[in-house]
Amino acid sequence: MGALCRDDFAAIASSGYPSTFDFIARKEKQHCHCNLLPGIVGELEMWHVYGAIAPKPLFLFQGNGDHFFPVDLFHHTAALTGDIFAQFELFLKNEATGSSCGDASA
Repeated sequence: MGALCRDDFAAIASSGYPSTFDFIARKEKQHCHCNLLPGIVGELEMWHVYGAIAPKPLFLFQGNGDHFFPVDLFHHTAALTGDIFAQFELFLKNEATGSSCGDASA
């Protein structure tokens, strides 16, 4: 989350971790709960945090053999994050052209 406050970071990378805070809190093989802010579960998810990094480039990656975080959960989180980045790009495009998001000519 520190990347959100750093203007001097040109790009952000997150390796072997992109999943959900809910999963971390409830998984059988416990992960360090120091990764959870009090009250965060059910209120905020990792894809929200990753999405807030836009428009800076973000590289999310995870190994297929990671036994702590399921690869399908990674793909789900990455897809939701990608949706936010795509919406942000559309917003920037609309800002540049002076059109609104609801404008059919955009």
